[in-house]
Amino acid sequence: MMPGKLRTDTASDGPYRSVFSNTHVPYWFVLVMLSAPLWLWLTRARARRIRTRLVRLGLCPACGYDLRATPERCPECGNVNARA
Repeated sequence: MMPGKLRTDTASDGPYRSVFSNTHVPYWFVLVMLSAPLWLWLTRARARRIRTRLVRLGLCPACGYDLRATPERCPECGNVNARA
């Protein structure tokens, strides 16, 4: 039997008929599908860490511009600082 092909077996036990089907899925596909949510969570967590670090250092979280002179609004990108 070739990989990826649908195989159908029938079993007849008395008046009932059952149909069994096997579908073959590659391991790499299962691995990608199961690891996608973890990858997404890790990417967002890293972005949150970077944004938090920038704000703690007094930098704009959107562009990284130094906000010590203008803490209310970033003169570079116009982002309003939530801390002010």
